[in-house]
Amino acid sequence: MSIESPLTSTEYDVECSQLLQANDALGAAVLIVGGSRGNGFSVQGTFVGRMALADALELAAKELRESLDQQNERTLKRMTDSLGDGTHGDVQA
Repeated sequence: MSIESPLTSTEYDVECSQLLQANDALGAAVLIVGGSRGNGFSVQGTFVGRMALADALELAAKELRESLDQQNERTLKRMTDSLGDGTHGDVQA
């Protein structure tokens, strides 16, 4: 799935603000893809909180990409194995 519309930085400010206040946090982030109001994100908090979120989001993106790469490799292996054994069965991720 690709992001069909650009991420906007204001569409989910209310939800992000609510999370920030409800958790008495230094920072909060909301990221929505394919939501009823479209794609969007909001990052709020103190300077320190937003800096910490930037680092955390970079780490999360790295870990997500690694996980997706591993899943893709397993799916490709199952597809290759299926073709090799002549079953040509459906492959599920």
